[in-house]
This record gives sequence, structure tokens and C-alpha cells, in this order.
Amino acid sequence: MLIWYAVQTNPSCEAKALKGLLEQGVTAYLPEEVRWSRSRSKARVRIGKPLFTGYLFAGIGPWQSLYQIRQIDGVRGVVTTGQGVPAELNARFVSDLQARQASGEFDHTPAKRSAFSQGDDARILAGPFKGQIGKMLAADDDGRVRLMLSGMFAGGIVVDDDHLEPVARAA
Repeated sequence: MLIWYAVQTNPSCEAKALKGLLEQGVTAYLPEEVRWSRSRSKARVRIGKPLFTGYLFAGIGPWQSLYQIRQIDGVRGVVTTGQGVPAELNARFVSDLQARQASGEFDHTPAKRSAFSQGDDARILAGPFKGQIGKMLAADDDGRVRLMLSGMFAGGIVVDDDHLEPVARAA
């Protein structure tokens, strides 16, 4: 039976510490949430980020030494109680967290359909064209909308659906 401990990592070294633990034969778990991010090419990509920045969990069996963890690159130490004793975690907490992650609870990247239809008018809420109204031309599955602006800033632009609000047509 494993005894679980919270392991503190060096800044931004969660993945490095996880790899080192696994290479040493330690059962380890890094809870992650998945979010959208923009790459340099402005494409949206899914990235995993630690759910608890600077921490991961290590399961130590009776045949293993807790002290080997401290020697792994990227590990700062094991979380301790006020008396300096390594703090044991409830195994159910870790298994529940793993189940929640597996069920997609921490995945914030659902495919998104635009709330706008072709021909709808929409007001831009953010960015350099804030306040401008455009006519919806098309939308993709990533929530990006192509608008046609008229007036001083005439032309087509692409905007995140989140940065738009519908405009009622005048009767």
C-alpha cells in the first residue's frame, strides 16, 4: 500500500520533478488542468498547467525511501507538519483528484460553437476595434469569428467570440 506525500518543486519544475520521480520508480501524480493558449503563430493550442502550482504527489511504498525524493532534480522538498515530520496525505484525496481529472473536470477546452449566425450584427468589446459594429461572416470551432466592419475601419477582421456582444437590428 502506498503512502502519499505532497512534494514541493522548484519554480516551474513540476514536469521535470515528475519525470525524475517516475525514472526512480516512484509512483507520482501531477494534477493538471487543460486550457487554451495562443502560440506565437496566434493559433490556439491546448496546454496542461499544474492544478497546484509548485506541487505534485508521490506515493511511497514500504520498499522505498522517502528521502530519495529530495535528491531528484526539480524537487525542493516534501511538505512537512509543524514538527518537521513529512505530512501523509489521505489516499482517497489523491484517488478522487485523479478520478476528477480523468472525467474532464479540469479540462477548460471544450470545442466551442459561436453564438452568432452568419449575417448577425455584433459589437466588439475589447481590443483596438472596441465599440465597432460588424456583420458576422463566418465562425470556426475554436470560437473565432470573422467580421466585416464598415465605416472608418472598413474591412474584414477576426475576433474571439468572447469579445463580442449581439446588437439588435433596428426595426
